[in-house]
Amino acid sequence: MEVMHGRRLRQQQEREQERKVLCGEKSVELREILELELTAAWEEWKVGKEFIVDYEGGAQEMTMAQLWVQWLARTVYYFHTTLESM
Repeated sequence: MEVMHGRRLRQQQEREQERKVLCGEKSVELREILELELTAAWEEWKVGKEFIVDYEGGAQEMTMAQLWVQWLARTVYYFHTTLESM
């Protein structure tokens, strides 16, 4: 589980760097991109949350599904707090 969290965190940091390079110092564009990504992450989290309720996989599959939904929630929180600090 720690390996998966570390991998997701690295991916998040890479995407953050890509957004900064893409937008440069234009915080208006960055805010618009973050708002779009927040909306997409929120919708994906809602789908994931519904999916996991009815999911009947094995122990490993359930663990991975729970990690996925947890990471979606973290992503939503990350975008929300980033936007709040702008």
